Amino acid sequence: MPAPSSTSSSEPRRARLPLGGLLALGLVLAADRLVFAEAGLWARIVARLELVPKALVRVELGIARDRVDLARLGQAAPGVARVVLFGNSRANDGFQFREVPPQFELARLTHAPLSPLEFRLCAREVAAAQPALVVALFSEYDTHRPPRIVPRAGFADLRATGGLVLDAVAARGGWEPAFAFEKRVELERLGLAVLFNAYRYRDVLERAWLNDALGFRADDAGRLPTLVSHELDEAPARAPEFQALRARFRRTLGDRYPDATLRQVQDIGVGPHVAANEGLIEAAVAHLRARGCEVLIVEGPLHPLSYELYDHATTRAQFVEFARRLEREHGAHFLALEDSGPYDEGDFSDPLHLVARRGRELGARVLREAAAILDLPAPPRER
Repeated sequence: MPAPSSTSSSEPRRARLPLGGLLALGLVLAADRLVFAEAGLWARIVARLELVPKALVRVELGIARDRVDLARLGQAAPGVARVVLFGNSRANDGFQFREVPPQFELARLTHAPLSPLEFRLCAREVAAAQPALVVALFSEYDTHRPPRIVPRAGFADLRATGGLVLDAVAARGGWEPAFAFEKRVELERLGLAVLFNAYRYRDVLERAWLNDALGFRADDAGRLPTLVSHELDEAPARAPEFQALRARFRRTLGDRYPDATLRQVQDIGVGPHVAANEGLIEAAVAHLRARGCEVLIVEGPLHPLSYELYDHATTRAQFVEFARRLEREHGAHFLALEDSGPYDEGDFSDPLHLVARRGRELGARVLREAAAILDLPAPPRER
């Protein structure tokens, strides 16, 4: 008869929670939140990125400045109207100001590759800063091109991302199940970006410190080796299909922009993606309005020749009707091209972007509209 043993293998073992691992994970998450919430860190990151050629850090510098501007907005003095400006690089060039009247404190979230998706992803964070007004520059360029997921854009919202996935799986609101499958990796990255800021801002940290630490230097074309994801990097190209149009653009623009710019305009069209993009914008507007924020949609212009690359009459009419519906159903405000234009060929630096002079004129018009919405004294007109 075998001797009794206190460690018999036949006895079931009690499952134990890995308390040490959970505690370590909690500490990592807490440190991650605390470190990246520090405004001073982002100011240092901006200072480092400003030393790098702008073409190499156009997105990363924009993300870092987002953090600085939102932190400054949260510290605005009482009685000052907090205003958030949102949009891609067209908004960055279109919302220009000689000076900002003292009754406003502006936060600029205006850089590539911000889109309707990022507008939805940032709505909760923007609303938490308690702005009086959010100004977003959109047009059919934003609503009528297929949605893209660019995880390095700098904004993340787990609830919004989960809602997008559910809509795609259920084929609701213009989304299709194939989108969730084809973009599953990008969607997983968006979810992970909510949990870990170090992952969310990985490209910013790479540009600010890691490239320098590894000794990477730009090549003759001004490009750095890719470490993570740089979906927007693209070498200039020249396609025969655009040569005739380029000759006409050349009257005022020169020939320095890539064919990718023209293809972006050419992608504007009708389809189920329109409902998907409109749904993202509408959800963001509804969230902001529910939290007491006024919302102004500014219709962004394109170079007059760009309108020949797509069905401008149809897509623009659909966009304007969507903006008017936001006015009727959500109490948003809309500044149409007829109210800020007209825009001539000489007002643009390329097929998409306004020159500085015209950007200042549009910026002054937006400030006057903001003052009227918030019942503030009208700023002086642009001279």
